[in-house]
Amino acid sequence: MPLYTRESLENLRNKVNILDVISGYIEVRKQGAVYKALCPFHDEKTPSFTIDQSSGHYHCFGCQAHGDAIQFLLEHQRLKFHEAVEQLAAKFHVPLVSVDKEDMNDSDKRGKLKEAVELACQYYQFMLL
Repeated sequence: MPLYTRESLENLRNKVNILDVISGYIEVRKQGAVYKALCPFHDEKTPSFTIDQSSGHYHCFGCQAHGDAIQFLLEHQRLKFHEAVEQLAAKFHVPLVSVDKEDMNDSDKRGKLKEAVELACQYYQFMLL
Protein backbone atom coordinates (compact mmCIF):
# COMPACT_ATOMS: atom_id res chain seq x y z
CA MET A 1 0.00 0.00 0.00
CA PRO A 2 1.60 3.29 -1.06
CA LEU A 3 1.98 6.21 1.30
CA TYR A 4 1.49 9.75 0.00
CA THR A 5 2.90 13.02 1.25
CA ARG A 6 0.60 15.25 3.21
CA GLU A 7 1.15 18.03 0.66
CA SER A 8 0.04 15.88 -2.28
CA LEU A 9 -3.10 14.79 -0.38
CA GLU A 10 -3.93 18.42 0.46
CA ASN A 11 -3.36 19.35 -3.19
CA LEU A 12 -5.76 16.57 -4.20
CA ARG A 13 -8.41 17.74 -1.71
CA ASN A 14 -8.12 21.31 -3.05
CA LYS A 15 -8.45 20.29 -6.72
CA VAL A 16 -11.28 17.77 -6.35
CA ASN A 17 -14.76 19.03 -7.16
CA ILE A 18 -16.90 17.27 -4.55
CA LEU A 19 -20.07 17.92 -6.53
CA ASP A 20 -18.67 16.05 -9.55
CA VAL A 21 -17.74 13.10 -7.35
CA ILE A 22 -21.04 12.80 -5.47
CA SER A 23 -23.30 13.55 -8.45
CA GLY A 24 -21.74 10.56 -10.20
CA TYR A 25 -23.41 8.29 -7.64
CA ILE A 26 -26.60 10.06 -6.49
CA GLU A 27 -29.05 12.60 -7.91
CA VAL A 28 -28.23 16.12 -6.67
CA ARG A 29 -30.30 19.31 -6.93
CA LYS A 30 -29.23 22.90 -6.37
CA GLN A 31 -31.04 24.66 -3.55
CA GLY A 32 -29.72 28.14 -2.85
CA ALA A 33 -25.98 28.17 -2.23
CA VAL A 34 -25.77 24.42 -1.54
CA TYR A 35 -26.79 21.24 -3.28
CA LYS A 36 -29.19 18.76 -1.70
CA ALA A 37 -29.91 15.08 -2.19
CA LEU A 38 -31.41 12.07 -0.51
CA CYS A 39 -28.75 10.65 1.78
CA PRO A 40 -27.12 7.51 0.37
CA PHE A 41 -26.21 6.33 3.87
CA HIS A 42 -29.73 5.94 5.29
CA ASP A 43 -33.33 5.75 4.05
CA GLU A 44 -35.22 9.02 3.90
CA LYS A 45 -38.04 10.67 1.98
CA THR A 46 -36.95 14.32 2.14
CA PRO A 47 -33.43 15.48 1.28
CA SER A 48 -31.21 16.12 4.30
CA PHE A 49 -27.87 15.49 2.56
CA THR A 50 -26.17 18.80 1.67
CA ILE A 51 -23.07 19.42 -0.41
CA ASP A 52 -21.12 22.65 0.02
CA GLN A 53 -18.78 23.17 -2.93
CA SER A 54 -16.98 26.11 -1.34
CA SER A 55 -15.78 24.05 1.62
CA GLY A 56 -15.56 20.76 -0.29
CA HIS A 57 -17.62 18.87 2.29
CA TYR A 58 -20.94 17.08 2.56
CA HIS A 59 -23.16 16.73 5.61
CA CYS A 60 -26.32 14.79 6.35
CA PHE A 61 -28.58 16.29 9.00
CA GLY A 62 -30.41 12.97 9.38
CA CYS A 63 -27.60 10.51 10.12
CA GLN A 64 -24.79 13.04 10.79
CA ALA A 65 -22.59 11.67 7.98
CA HIS A 66 -19.92 14.24 7.18
CA GLY A 67 -16.74 14.36 5.12
CA ASP A 68 -14.94 15.25 1.93
CA ALA A 69 -14.74 13.49 -1.45
CA ILE A 70 -12.30 10.88 -0.15
CA GLN A 71 -14.52 10.07 2.82
CA PHE A 72 -17.55 9.79 0.52
CA LEU A 73 -15.81 7.18 -1.63
CA LEU A 74 -14.63 5.32 1.47
CA GLU A 75 -18.16 5.07 2.87
CA HIS A 76 -20.32 4.90 -0.25
CA GLN A 77 -18.15 2.72 -2.50
CA ARG A 78 -16.43 0.81 0.33
CA LEU A 79 -13.00 1.60 -1.13
CA LYS A 80 -9.75 1.49 0.79
CA PHE A 81 -8.06 4.84 1.40
CA HIS A 82 -5.34 4.42 -1.22
CA GLU A 83 -7.92 3.22 -3.80
CA ALA A 84 -10.10 6.28 -3.22
CA VAL A 85 -7.13 8.63 -3.42
CA GLU A 86 -5.81 7.04 -6.61
CA GLN A 87 -9.27 7.08 -8.21
CA LEU A 88 -9.72 10.79 -7.46
CA ALA A 89 -6.18 11.63 -8.59
CA ALA A 90 -6.78 9.89 -11.92
CA LYS A 91 -10.18 11.54 -12.45
CA PHE A 92 -8.98 15.07 -11.67
CA HIS A 93 -5.44 14.67 -13.11
CA VAL A 94 -3.62 15.41 -9.86
CA PRO A 95 -0.13 13.93 -9.41
CA LEU A 96 0.49 12.06 -6.17
CA VAL A 97 3.90 12.01 -4.49
CA SER A 98 4.76 8.78 -2.67
CA VAL A 99 6.85 8.61 0.48
CA ASP A 100 9.57 6.04 1.13
CA LYS A 101 9.05 4.25 4.41
CA GLU A 102 12.57 5.22 5.55
CA ASP A 103 11.70 8.91 5.07
CA MET A 104 8.65 8.84 7.34
CA ASN A 105 8.97 11.04 10.42
CA ASP A 106 7.64 10.15 13.86
CA SER A 107 4.23 11.77 13.33
CA ASP A 108 3.68 9.74 10.16
CA LYS A 109 4.65 6.55 11.98
CA ARG A 110 2.31 7.46 14.83
CA GLY A 111 -0.50 8.03 12.34
CA LYS A 112 0.06 4.63 10.77
CA LEU A 113 0.02 3.03 14.23
CA LYS A 114 -3.26 4.76 15.04
CA GLU A 115 -4.71 3.49 11.77
CA ALA A 116 -3.59 -0.06 12.59
CA VAL A 117 -5.13 0.12 16.07
CA GLU A 118 -8.38 1.45 14.61
CA LEU A 119 -8.53 -1.42 12.10
CA ALA A 120 -7.87 -3.91 14.89
CA CYS A 121 -10.68 -2.36 16.97
CA GLN A 122 -13.09 -2.60 14.04
CA TYR A 123 -12.11 -6.23 13.46
CA TYR A 124 -12.62 -7.25 17.09
CA GLN A 125 -15.89 -5.32 17.33
CA PHE A 126 -17.12 -7.13 14.21
CA MET A 127 -16.07 -10.51 15.59
CA LEU A 128 -17.79 -9.83 18.93
CA LEU A 129 -21.06 -8.86 17.30
